[in-house]
Amino acid sequence: MGTEIRPKIGKKVFITVSVVALIFLAAGAVLGIWSASEMRDLVGEQFNAQQLVLAGQVSTLIEKQIHFLERELLFLQKQFDPGTFAPEEHQDQIQQAFHRVLESGVWKIEILDLEITKVMQRLKARNIVLQLDEKAKDFLVSRGYDPQYGARPLKRVLQREILNKLSKMILANEINKDQKIVISRNKNQLVFSNS
Repeated sequence: MGTEIRPKIGKKVFITVSVVALIFLAAGAVLGIWSASEMRDLVGEQFNAQQLVLAGQVSTLIEKQIHFLERELLFLQKQFDPGTFAPEEHQDQIQQAFHRVLESGVWKIEILDLEITKVMQRLKARNIVLQLDEKAKDFLVSRGYDPQYGARPLKRVLQREILNKLSKMILANEINKDQKIVISRNKNQLVFSNS
């Protein structure tokens, strides 16, 4: 059996290869640190933008609730004389006011606004802009709320009453998708029109 002859690696070649490998490792580490920093900044900016949008939506919902409660308080204030007010004597009227607040649908409208925002964002991605008036929102809340199931049926109502009808109207050229589409209520149905 013959002995294998291995080629000798010269010191210069070994040192050169080692230096090149170290340079590549250092460059990779620097690029990794730099890209991680850039990625962190980019994600931070996007996250802050999303937080601002959510904060705007939440503040709008809170303003709606405050306005409704202010109206209810003004109504109660008109009913009672503040100088002679005795809560025990007016308990029934106060309870009715609380029931009106609970039944007002403020919280139902919040759920509707959140779901409508999702629908509008999906349509906006296709360059379709929707606007719903209060009558249309009331119509959708009345159709999409069930005392037993809560607001679970709302997504199906939005699909049936808005998305399905809107897509049929666009395909039939009854409405122009390139202009803002206003949705309102006329009697017992939603009406779509370009503004």
